[in-house]
Amino acid sequence: MVYRDARILGQICFKVAKQQNSHALVQSYLNTGVSPSDLLEQAKNHRVLALLAKMLHDMGITQDQVEKKPVFYLLRHAKLRAQLQELDNALHQQNHKVVLIKGAIQLFRSTYPHAGMRDMADIDVLINDATVLKVFKHLGYAPQDKSETMPTSLSLQPGEHHLPPLMA
Repeated sequence: MVYRDARILGQICFKVAKQQNSHALVQSYLNTGVSPSDLLEQAKNHRVLALLAKMLHDMGITQDQVEKKPVFYLLRHAKLRAQLQELDNALHQQNHKVVLIKGAIQLFRSTYPHAGMRDMADIDVLINDATVLKVFKHLGYAPQDKSETMPTSLSLQPGEHHLPPLMA
């Protein structure tokens, strides 16, 4: 098993986020016995693959190893931002307010040079009124798991901590 130093991965990501060349640091990390696939796996596990994708590609690590091109993250975030704006407009028409939490703020005020540098998969939404669920349904959202029905209330079953994930 190869020793993996999370501090070095953090330094690499920090340099990339500041748009500083980190090729030498990456190369020295790889020289310790960490393979490019190990580095990519670490990047996935720490959810920073989007941050490293362009740099790895620039270093000659092939695109199929990186899995997705950096533009993939930009496009996905543009879609998430458009969905959030559509939801915000629909909820405002029903006198509901949207408050951005966690990663969603990155879609509008990124701490990175561009939104595609942070790997996001979804948007979490807190609601306190079950009538909001009608807005989601009207916009075409449905439970991600086809075996579940669209929720009609905010009541949860024992052990549940959130409603089922919805997708448009």
